[in-house]
Amino acid sequence: MNAWVTEKTKGKIKSILAMPPSESTRVVIASALYFKALWEHPFFAEMTFRRPFYTNGRKSPATMEVEMMSNGGKFPYYKDPTLKCEIMGLPYKGNATTMYIIVPSDSSAERLKEFQRTLTQQDVDRLADSTEPRCVVMGFPKMKIESTIELRDVLSSLGVQSLFQAGEANLAMLSPGEMMADAPITLRNPENNPIVNCSNIFNPNSTEKLCETTDGTKKILFKKFGDKVGRRVVKRDDLDSLRELVNEQSSGNFQNPGLYASNVIHKVYMDITETGTEAAASTAIALARSTEVTFRVDVPFLFFIRHEFTKTILFWGSVTEPTPSFPRT
Repeated sequence: MNAWVTEKTKGKIKSILAMPPSESTRVVIASALYFKALWEHPFFAEMTFRRPFYTNGRKSPATMEVEMMSNGGKFPYYKDPTLKCEIMGLPYKGNATTMYIIVPSDSSAERLKEFQRTLTQQDVDRLADSTEPRCVVMGFPKMKIESTIELRDVLSSLGVQSLFQAGEANLAMLSPGEMMADAPITLRNPENNPIVNCSNIFNPNSTEKLCETTDGTKKILFKKFGDKVGRRVVKRDDLDSLRELVNEQSSGNFQNPGLYASNVIHKVYMDITETGTEAAASTAIALARSTEVTFRVDVPFLFFIRHEFTKTILFWGSVTEPTPSFPRT
């Protein structure tokens, strides 16, 4: 299992299981996500210096030093008066994905916890969508993040409970038991599963352009190009219904293997560096003179990496006390 995770994450995560599973373990559900991308606007490699980080807020003494990276230019930025926070985006190469950093006003470890408790998915989407290009000079910690989280309690609180209960979990589609000899195949109501008559449509000499369906359902349009037939793409709802039907028919043919999950373990590794070029350093002075916003991430913050087209959040985390990449003195 650990070798598989190491391979899938290109060696970044060496292990996900600290100890071998017990002898009673029959299956381990594992997933791995490896994300590596270059910044659209690299940090200035020669302008990374040790700077103080204020875990308890800027009004309190600094608790540590971190390697603070510097960057400047046009970046997505927004200051929200309602949530009392700032958000800035760091696009990756190609602008398909972006790392967003959220810093609450007067941020501290305690303030960040309070902020997270009230933050919703709708808030996050609105903040990211409200950003506009602004001329920004920023400082951001260079850091490595590695975290292992047990998700059983979290998933249970979200309603995923039968997965962890022997006798109630049904993982027949994941690890099927013996095939049932006379398993009935469940067919849906004809109203939701109309019969489509396309008997002549594949005949190159046919002049028919439509497939007729029963029960007054909509016609399925076909276009003919010689002896090839093209079809409209079905709606997502139709695809979901088809998947459900296949799952119902397939899972009904297998006995419940009696498997259930005792826990779900999630491990994340991130390495945030400048990934920049030496020539970029000379740009900083000109940018500093015309800056609109100074964005210093030297207090506890939230971050997430979002795929912009689908708005899917690939990674999410909070940092209250970053681990320096150099020995503490």
